[in-house]
Amino acid sequence: MNKPFIKALWLTWLGGVLLTLPGCFAASGEGGSEASSTPNWNLATMGGKQFWTDVHHRSGWRIQRHFGTGHFRLLDAKNHRRAWGSLQACEETLGADIASIPPNRGTVLILAHGLGRSSSSWGPMVKHVKEETDWQVIPFTYASTRKSIHNHACALSQLIQGLGPEVTTIHWVGHSMGNIVIRRYMELSRANPEQRIGRFVMIGPPNQEPRTVNIDLTQ
Repeated sequence: MNKPFIKALWLTWLGGVLLTLPGCFAASGEGGSEASSTPNWNLATMGGKQFWTDVHHRSGWRIQRHFGTGHFRLLDAKNHRRAWGSLQACEETLGADIASIPPNRGTVLILAHGLGRSSSSWGPMVKHVKEETDWQVIPFTYASTRKSIHNHACALSQLIQGLGPEVTTIHWVGHSMGNIVIRRYMELSRANPEQRIGRFVMIGPPNQEPRTVNIDLTQ
C-alpha cells in the first residue's frame, strides 16, 4: 500500500474513534450547542467516497453529510476538513470565510457519478470542460451504495437550492445510476420546478427495466 492510502485509512479509523467519544455532537448531526464547539484539526481527506454526500457547494468548498452518523463536515477546495459536527456549525465556519470564497455564478455543470463510483471518476471531463468553457463544474458526491435514490435526490435538491442567485443556468451530466438520481430530483421538484435547468446528457442510463433472458444450455 502507498503512504497516502495508509494515511487515509488511519484518518478514517481516527474519525471512527472520535465518533464514539461522549459529548462530541448529537447522533443526528442536527443543531446543538455542543456540536457548534466541536474541535477541528485541519486534516486532509479523500473528499468523500462511499460514506459522504454533498449537501452544499460554493466554488469548490463543500458541506457533506455522513451516511451513518448523520453528522456534517466542511471541506475546502483542497479537501481539507475545516469544520465538523452540526450543519449549523459548518455553515457558521463557511460564513466566516465566505469573503474569500467567490460565489457560484453563471453556468454550472453538475456531474452525477454511477453506483459504486465517486466524483473523482469525472477527472478527464472536469479538465476538458474547464479548458473549453467558463462554466463552473460541480462533481456531485453521494454515498451511492449506502442510501436510497430518493435520499440522494433530496441531497441534490438541497445542494441546488444553495447554489445562490448568481447562477443562471444548470446543466447536467449523469452516468449510470447518477441519471436516475437526477430524474428523481426532477420528479420531486415537479410542483415547483427549477427554472434554471438547461440540458441533460445521460451516459449509460438504466432507464429501462432489466430483461430476463432464458438460455437453453442443453442445445
